[in-house]
Amino acid sequence: MARFICGNCGASAFDLVFAGECICDQCGERSAFRYREVLPVAQAGDPLAQTIIGDCHFDGLDGAEQSYPLSQEWYAKAAAQGFAAAERKIGYAFEHGLNVPRHYDTALEWYRNSGEKGDIRGIPNFGFIPEDYLDDLETALQYYRRSART
Repeated sequence: MARFICGNCGASAFDLVFAGECICDQCGERSAFRYREVLPVAQAGDPLAQTIIGDCHFDGLDGAEQSYPLSQEWYAKAAAQGFAAAERKIGYAFEHGLNVPRHYDTALEWYRNSGEKGDIRGIPNFGFIPEDYLDDLETALQYYRRSART
C-alpha cells in the first residue's frame, strides 16, 4: 500500500480515511490529499488511494466530480482487495440507497466485513440498522453484542 507523507511530522503511516483525509498514526494530524496527486496511485491499484478518490467523488472534493457511481466504483476496487474502510463505505451506500437500492441485509454484510477486519468505524453499524431503521431492538442488541466481541 502506498504511504503518504505527513506534512506535519514527516511520518509515512496513516490510519482512518474519511472525506479525502487521513490521520497520521504518529502525530494525529489530519492530512488532506490532492485529487490529482492521489489519482495515479489509485489507478496503479493502491486501496488507500482508491478509497480517497472514492471519498473525493462522494463529496465532490478538490475539484473531483460529485458522483455516487464514481465513488462506488473506486470503493469497489479497494474493497475487492479487502480494504476495510472501503467495505464500510459500500455498506453506507446500501444503508442509505446511494446509487444502489436500499438494502439493509447487504449493508450489514459489508459492515460486518469491515468490522471483522478491525474497522472501528464499521463495528457499531451492526446495531444501527435494526435499531434505527427496522425498529427491532432485540435484533439490534444481538448485533451490538456481536460487534462488542469483534
